[in-house]
Amino acid sequence: MFDLGCKKHLRFLLVSDSSHAKIKVISLSSIVIVSFVMLLFLPGSLRAESWEILPTIALEERYTDNINLSSVSAESTAETLLRAVVSLNRLTETSMLQGRLHSMFSSYAKNQQFLTFASKKQAQLSLWALDGLYRRDTTTRTIETIFDDIIEETVDGELTEEVDVGLTQLEVRKNTLRLMPAWNYKANERMQWGIRYQLTDISYGSNELGTGLFDYRQHAIYGSNTFSLDEQSTVKLSLGFSQYASDRSGSSANNYLFIAAFHKRLSEYTNAGVSLGLRRSVFDDLPEDTLREEINNGYLLGLQLTHITEFGKIRLRANHDIQPNGSGSMVGNNRLNINVQRKLLPRLSSNIDFRATENKSVNSTVKFTRYFGKISSGLNWNLTRWWSIGGGVQYRVREHLDSPNDADSYSVSVTLGYSKKTSLDF
Repeated sequence: MFDLGCKKHLRFLLVSDSSHAKIKVISLSSIVIVSFVMLLFLPGSLRAESWEILPTIALEERYTDNINLSSVSAESTAETLLRAVVSLNRLTETSMLQGRLHSMFSSYAKNQQFLTFASKKQAQLSLWALDGLYRRDTTTRTIETIFDDIIEETVDGELTEEVDVGLTQLEVRKNTLRLMPAWNYKANERMQWGIRYQLTDISYGSNELGTGLFDYRQHAIYGSNTFSLDEQSTVKLSLGFSQYASDRSGSSANNYLFIAAFHKRLSEYTNAGVSLGLRRSVFDDLPEDTLREEINNGYLLGLQLTHITEFGKIRLRANHDIQPNGSGSMVGNNRLNINVQRKLLPRLSSNIDFRATENKSVNSTVKFTRYFGKISSGLNWNLTRWWSIGGGVQYRVREHLDSPNDADSYSVSVTLGYSKKTSLDF
């Protein structure tokens, strides 16, 4: 077992020459197919256990009093949503592969898709991993996944969709691609080394309409050393470098990071972690054809607490860091997420989710401070083994410190869902 814990084409491969970076165009389907084939045919990855397939379909009726969270013209509407999800999982003694395709069709807004995969391959002293994500949604609403498991936590856990909230009040198509290959090596019983590369590529549609949004991409690489203090505690030291480039003329940034993290298993049901780091950001801009370099230093902070029992799960995450952004610059990002899942009765469960985000400029080129908050609450009743019915309410709010573009929204929904797990041997 493991001991280590739409545009048709997307531009994502960076090739350097003597003066500028060139972007090659590679289809998303090719990326996914090649990644899956490589992992499927690694030695030993297809032995023994079967594939587990979980198809899910859900029909939702929702009423929202300000569906686009607009401060100009709040539009109330009733909306029909159809969600179709296919999950694929395979676990052996030396490998793991998970994939999910989530599509959401709306009677009001643009359709959305969400594709993720997570994979691991265990060797005698090393662990290879390849995770990926493709999200096709809009700037006014992000596709809401109906699951909470390892894929969203590991692949999408650092993806903050709220960084673009408030940049535009138009519904603009947004495409997000993320790839994360990683390798870890176990040096001895108490120490292991690791290296991880991360690509993030964001592209927007309808930029010719004057939305003020700019495509961007970020390449990042991290090296780490993890020490096991005892069976319950680990310390991890990481060095990182990221390079951000925006399609806004001359906008780029280099970030140098050092992070120290401590993780402890407090009990059989509770895990906690804290990380603290320093960053040095160097911003390059070209105002009026004059090269200007600006340096900004700051700190990084992360807190996480998870408590799981037979009756439910509580998760708290808080972060302070720097994130790429569609405004053509990087932003300081503070975010808090509290999620409580509770089994009230054998067939009845509840879920409460709270999210708060602050985005603030960190260089002098663009100045702004924006706040976004969302709280959702819902109940789900299992009618039968495969059928369920649920209802929920949601409140969203957006505030601007330096402009009168504040807005909020209420919504209520009812959902009928069907899900049946199947195993296949081949």
